[in-house]
Amino acid sequence: MFTIVEIGRRLTAPVELIWGDVGLSPSEGIVMARLFMNHGGRTRSGQLVGYPLRSTAAVARVLAGLEADGLITRSQREDDRRGVDVELTAGGRELFKSVFRRIAAESALPTAEPLPDDDIESLKTLLDRLTPPDDDRI
Repeated sequence: MFTIVEIGRRLTAPVELIWGDVGLSPSEGIVMARLFMNHGGRTRSGQLVGYPLRSTAAVARVLAGLEADGLITRSQREDDRRGVDVELTAGGRELFKSVFRRIAAESALPTAEPLPDDDIESLKTLLDRLTPPDDDRI
């Protein structure tokens, strides 16, 4: 019987390898994905704190690496000088899109047929039980 941790490892391992192939860590990939998918490519740096980057210092380290690679830009907010806006560059958007396409192509579930509706409902029920209702990090 698989534990939740083992299931998570099996699902994330191929994604981590793909990010590694383009020279980025899993944490850098997560930040790029959050920017691209959840924030329209731009947000305050504080909005990126969450699993696995649980502190502003951890986010700042990842952002520094992405900025050095030319994948994001950081700028002081006009409405709040203490705040920092983060935005994907054109190169960052293109890299994310290419990685996303590769992840979609290479890390599909190892089944030839879609899951039956009953199995999908069971998975949803289990995820609802295991995820706190206010947890928007997933």
